[in-house]
Amino acid sequence: MTETPLASPKGFSHLAIRVTNLVRSVEFYSRVLGFDVFDDLRDDPRLPRVFGTIGGTAVELVKTASRERAGAADGPDRPVGLAAFAFAVDDMDATFAALKAQGLVTGDGPQEMGRAKLVWVSDPDGTMFELIELPRKAASMAELAPRFKARRAAAGG
Repeated sequence: MTETPLASPKGFSHLAIRVTNLVRSVEFYSRVLGFDVFDDLRDDPRLPRVFGTIGGTAVELVKTASRERAGAADGPDRPVGLAAFAFAVDDMDATFAALKAQGLVTGDGPQEMGRAKLVWVSDPDGTMFELIELPRKAASMAELAPRFKARRAAAGG
């Protein structure tokens, strides 16, 4: 392939898993796989979630109400299980413009979620993946973990 890709990932950002009970899931993943929490957003009314690392990879546990595996991926009843795979990019605005020009995304711009900009893209089979511009131009959520942990420790959490 000789043409320039529409998005140029610098690395795998993080893995997201939908769970029905954040407390139980954080305990399970911590006990079984050493899930090391670095950003606890379980009180976020828009999208309760907890970020941690497992073996150097950032993992996001995302609260969902549904145990069903079928349903709208972006609706209030998100299915349990693997939620996303994400690739970090340097310039989300330019990436979004390139994707939009090819009809792969709609809207006026990337979604802003806290400290990140992101866009969802569907492959030809309907599998969704996320492209994300992380704060401080990080290549992965795992790169941000030490900063979040230091901030949490300074806040007494």
